[in-house]
Amino acid sequence: MSKKATAATEKKKLGWLDNIAEKSGYDRKIVERFLKKYNIKQSPNTGTPKRVNFLDISFSGQKKGEFNNDFKFEFADLNAGVWGILSDKNGKGKTTAPK
Repeated sequence: MSKKATAATEKKKLGWLDNIAEKSGYDRKIVERFLKKYNIKQSPNTGTPKRVNFLDISFSGQKKGEFNNDFKFEFADLNAGVWGILSDKNGKGKTTAPK
């Protein structure tokens, strides 16, 4: 690594330490010792988000309560997006169905 690249990395590292010190309210030297003690290093980037795509979902069970009956839900050919189980009234088992 060239001297110029090393200097840029060190400058970035110093900015990172100063930022932690400012946000935590601790002295920069204390922050530096803590990070060194626990071998915590600055990440070179913010990382790549992980994505999960569910194409098909199904679940079934037996409803117990005012009405007792078997149920089965199947959702197929799902596209990207946010999906939910909704009802026009509360207390219809939306929370307990996936358990």
